[in-house]
Amino acid sequence: MASGTPLLYTSRGRFIEYDLFVVEMPAVLRCRYLSQEDLLAGRWADAVDALLAQDAPRERPRIDGAQIAAAAIVDLVS
Repeated sequence: MASGTPLLYTSRGRFIEYDLFVVEMPAVLRCRYLSQEDLLAGRWADAVDALLAQDAPRERPRIDGAQIAAAAIVDLVS
């Protein structure tokens, strides 16, 4: 997500976070669903084209977690 790489995804079966993943992901990542049937049959082209044509999401995830953690550690020991 931090690099802006789009994601073509498919069903993950019994994955507890899957529903939340599907709902929240479009806010921070260009993404598109590909059915298992299309995945296994090699029918990716339309989904990839549609994915790459999507606008970038309005939000960008923060990528400064290391700095935030370091500052919190410094605050604890200061």
